[in-house]
Amino acid sequence: MDRTARFTPSHALELRITPTGALIGQTSISHEPLALTPDLLLALLAFAGGVDQETALGRVEERFGVDRADFDRGMEHLRECGFLVPVGSAAAPPVIGIFADVLRHAEMLSDDIRVSAYRRALEVAAPGQRVLDLGTGSGVLSVLAARAGAREVIAIEETAVADIAAQVFAAAEIDVVLMRRSSRDVELEQPVDVIVHEIFGNDPLAEGVLPTISDARRRLLAPGGVLVPHRLEVVCVGVDTRGQGHDREAALAALARVEGVGTALAPLAEVIAALPPRAFVTDLGDVPFEVLTEPLLLHDLDLTVVEEDACAAPVHGELVVTRPGRLDAIVTYFRAHLGGGIVLTNAPDAPRTHWERRVTTVSASCAVLPGARVAIAAWRESNLKHEQLIVDLAG
Repeated sequence: MDRTARFTPSHALELRITPTGALIGQTSISHEPLALTPDLLLALLAFAGGVDQETALGRVEERFGVDRADFDRGMEHLRECGFLVPVGSAAAPPVIGIFADVLRHAEMLSDDIRVSAYRRALEVAAPGQRVLDLGTGSGVLSVLAARAGAREVIAIEETAVADIAAQVFAAAEIDVVLMRRSSRDVELEQPVDVIVHEIFGNDPLAEGVLPTISDARRRLLAPGGVLVPHRLEVVCVGVDTRGQGHDREAALAALARVEGVGTALAPLAEVIAALPPRAFVTDLGDVPFEVLTEPLLLHDLDLTVVEEDACAAPVHGELVVTRPGRLDAIVTYFRAHLGGGIVLTNAPDAPRTHWERRVTTVSASCAVLPGARVAIAAWRESNLKHEQLIVDLAG
C-alpha cells in the first residue's frame, strides 16, 4: 500500500453505544456493524482531517505506545469496513452485501412500471442538464439520463455492483463519471442540476432515504435544482387478513413439528410467544386481505427541503372505516412523485411492482363497521443505518 496516500474517516459513519457499553459503528446498510475496540478507535481518530498513514501513525505511536504492525492491521480493517476512505476521487473499497446482489438488481430491472416511470421522468428533467444518479446500482438510471440528453452524468455506487455498472456504461457507449463510494464522501467541483434516486424500500424509510437525500441536496445539488423523485408520501390503511397476517402461530407450529428434540425448543417457543405483534411482518403477496379503511397520510415529505429527522416525532391519526370486517393488520406504503404527474407506489390497489406491500399485525384486532374511527400511532425506529416505520393501534 502507498503509505503517502491520504485517508479520512467516512462522513457516512454512524456510531452507537450498546446497552452493554460497546461502541459499534456502521457506514452502509449493506455492511454489518463493527465493534470499535480502543485500538481501532484510536487508529480511526488518528486520520482526522485526512492524512497519510505515516502522519496518522506519528500522532499516536509515541504518545500511546502504538505498535506499527498493529496500527497497520487496524487501519486496513477500517478501510475494508468503509470507516476510512481515500481523500479525493480515489475509489473506496467496494461494499458487499444485500445491495451488491445482482439478482436483486435483475428483479428491479424486470419491473417495467418502475423503469418506465423513471424513463419518462428523466425525458423531462435530464435534457441539457448535469445529472447525478445517487446509488446507480446496475446503472440503468444513468443510461436513461444519458439517452434523454443529459449534458453530463455522474453515477455514485458504493457496492461491488459498480463493476457491472461500469461495464453497462461501456456497452451503452455513454460517458458516465462513476464514483465508487458513499455519497456522503463524494465532493463535486460544482453542484449538479438534477439528482435522480431510488433509495426507498417496501418500508419507505428502510434504505435511509431521508439522511441520504438531505445530505446530497445540501452539498451536491445546485440551488433550484431538481430531485427525481421530489416528494415522498407515506400512507397506511387498515386491513383484514382473516388472521393470516399474524404468523406467530405458524412459527410456533413449525417448532412443534421438529422431530427428535421433544420439548427442548420450549425456550425458543417462549421467546416467540412473547414477541410484540409488530415483530411479525408479512408479504401481502402471500396473504389474502381486504382493505377496510380510507388511506391515512402519515408523512408528506417534500424532499427539496426535508431534513433527516423529519419522521422522528410520533404521528397520531385515525383510520376511517369504510367496510365491515376485523381490522387485524395495517399496511404501510409509499407514493413517490417523480414530476410531471408521474407517481410510483406500492399501494394495495396499485399494479404490482418489485416493491412488496408491508403488512404489520396490530397489537389487538378489532371488529369494525363503516363510519367507525380507529386511533393509530406511527413512529420511527432507528438502529444506525437501519430505519423502519412502525404503525399500530393507539393506546
